[in-house]
Amino acid sequence: MDSFDAPSRIDKGPASSYGHPNWSNHHYHQSDVADGRDVHRDTDVRGGRERGYNGPRMANKGGQGRRQRGYKQLFQKVMRGERDTLDTDGRMPSEMSVEELVKVCCSLPASASAVTAVAPSLAYLDSRATAALMKELAKCQQLSRAMEIFDWLKSLPAVHELYSLCDVYTFTTAISLMGPSQQLRRALEYIGEMRARGLQCNVHTYSALMNVCIKCDACDLALDVFKQMHEDKIRPNVVTYNTLVDVYGKTGQWEKAVQVLDDMRLEDLEPEVRTFNTAIIACNMCGQPQEALKVYQKLLETGLQPISTTYTAL
Repeated sequence: MDSFDAPSRIDKGPASSYGHPNWSNHHYHQSDVADGRDVHRDTDVRGGRERGYNGPRMANKGGQGRRQRGYKQLFQKVMRGERDTLDTDGRMPSEMSVEELVKVCCSLPASASAVTAVAPSLAYLDSRATAALMKELAKCQQLSRAMEIFDWLKSLPAVHELYSLCDVYTFTTAISLMGPSQQLRRALEYIGEMRARGLQCNVHTYSALMNVCIKCDACDLALDVFKQMHEDKIRPNVVTYNTLVDVYGKTGQWEKAVQVLDDMRLEDLEPEVRTFNTAIIACNMCGQPQEALKVYQKLLETGLQPISTTYTAL
């Protein structure tokens, strides 16, 4: 391996010193990250070429710099007469697409290190593609592999060429992946680590954390997170409001759940079918079937088409 060495085994570092964040002391600002559209859908951080998760995107300077260094090393090998440095398709041997990396990880024996297998190829990915790799691994029931890779990346020193892969994209993805496994403490620790690195949380980070709170039955904390977003002047998006409606329903506050529909319009956001469905569910959870029907009528008045979930919610 030319530019860095992957470990033959993964050493577990010291336990994180970050605990429950003091929300009142956080000062985050919104940045531009791709949006997700589901109530509990993980933050949408897409990688790969424009046709999908099919290879590295050069959206950030760190990824572009690493790729250029890789080709420089290839040029030097070619000039030394090393003719076996190219694959049959013209790529460097370690340059693999996200799909290929997922297949590699899925085929590894339980005792093998995912880091050792994918580290050379990470030099050709940007942070969005790395986040996509983590999400795809989780979808393939390889969450432990995804977190092994991420935890190794964030253990690297600041001078390492892959250090920049741990940014708002990968941290937000890591936080969202803590929901299904109900690891709220770990998600909060990631927020603390972001702050320590000087990374600014955005609306997608907060929305992901709210979802983790819901899945861990910490709805009051989810409301605290939403409050902190407003204090930090971060504008909620549709996903955030969908999540907020769900929180209100689970905490017995059906009036506030319905009010969100109007609040969204004040923010120049149009509720989607999923928003109405979640509000209908909130009303029924709180024993308010007539209010649920009123929400359904509002859905029809907006011109949106009900879906099967709508009728199930009713």
